[in-house]
Amino acid sequence: EADRQTAMRVLTLLNFVRPINMCVQLHSLHHAPLLRTRGVQNVVCLSELKMRLLAKAATDCQGMVTLVANLLTTLPSSAIADAGRATLPEHQRNYLQGAACEAFVHGLPRWATGKRAEELYGAMARVDGLILVAIRDDDLMFIWRGDLVIRPRMQGVWIADSLDSVRSFC
Repeated sequence: EADRQTAMRVLTLLNFVRPINMCVQLHSLHHAPLLRTRGVQNVVCLSELKMRLLAKAATDCQGMVTLVANLLTTLPSSAIADAGRATLPEHQRNYLQGAACEAFVHGLPRWATGKRAEELYGAMARVDGLILVAIRDDDLMFIWRGDLVIRPRMQGVWIADSLDSVRSFC
């Protein structure tokens, strides 16, 4: 029903305006061919996207769905505290603590300016609960590139339990 209403709105809009670049989000593929014949190039079907993501995770990259889900959601701190008190195996406690982390984009430490990235990664190895995943420079993303020289406005992609943890390191 929601897809039918969305398709009708898009088709009505296309009757009154010249062709425009638009992205339409549907739940299933049923109405996608109709929209594509009317010139809508970007049709995202959520059910298809979910199935492709699950297929990719099952065949090529086991654990990808869990990683993405963990980066996009946060467990409440009460669940982490309960897990710490529970008599869970260590690997389950570690998983729950990791699931409480989120991804943040934040500047790099001032002391790292002018140094090679491998020095920053070395310093990060001694910090518990904080992971530097990548270094961002304008539109470029560098993942574990040790020979990169840190410049003042570069940013890091951090995995941490809070933005305050990142700020206290930087």
